[in-house]
Amino acid sequence: MENEPTYFELLTQYCKDRGYNYFSTAERNRFVTTPGDPMKNKKVIYFEIRGVYFVAFDTFSANMGSTNMYCGLFTDIRTSDNNLFSAIKRGFLTNFLTYRNIKTGNSYVDKKLTVSVEKRNGKPSVLTESDVDRFLAICNKFEGLRFGISDERVNEVHNLSKKRILGLEFNYWEVDNEKLDFFIDKGVELLERIKTRL
Repeated sequence: MENEPTYFELLTQYCKDRGYNYFSTAERNRFVTTPGDPMKNKKVIYFEIRGVYFVAFDTFSANMGSTNMYCGLFTDIRTSDNNLFSAIKRGFLTNFLTYRNIKTGNSYVDKKLTVSVEKRNGKPSVLTESDVDRFLAICNKFEGLRFGISDERVNEVHNLSKKRILGLEFNYWEVDNEKLDFFIDKGVELLERIKTRL
């Protein structure tokens, strides 16, 4: 029986097929300090499109019993601390499952999204109704999509480390070519629109 390709192999093949100049690495470390700490795996794939980086990241540590996986589009941005936010599509439980929810003052944004802020007095003013509609169109194809501006680091990409980030991300690796094309096309367009206004 032939082994099916892994997500890592499928995503690197996607990059090759689309002609992206990509970086990828897959590391597997075995630790010998204790028998109970057998391994740590890390996989990264990224490429740049017009100043926006597509990043797929996955790490697993057996000792910690932890995993961190995401796939997203990220670009550096200059904006005030008041504009640091995270937004998800509004749903039945989103108000209960998020922290520091606020009203933006824009009734359309507040009706469609649950917005959380990083700073206690934050009041993001970067979102327009058009941005919300574009984000929701992407949400229709991707579960758990998150959108925002933060100081979280994307250390896997040297050009994004130690910078404020505008990004779209979800916590799995998408490997369907048509969905990836849609995400990259519409996501890059949305991030570019917001970045040019700030």
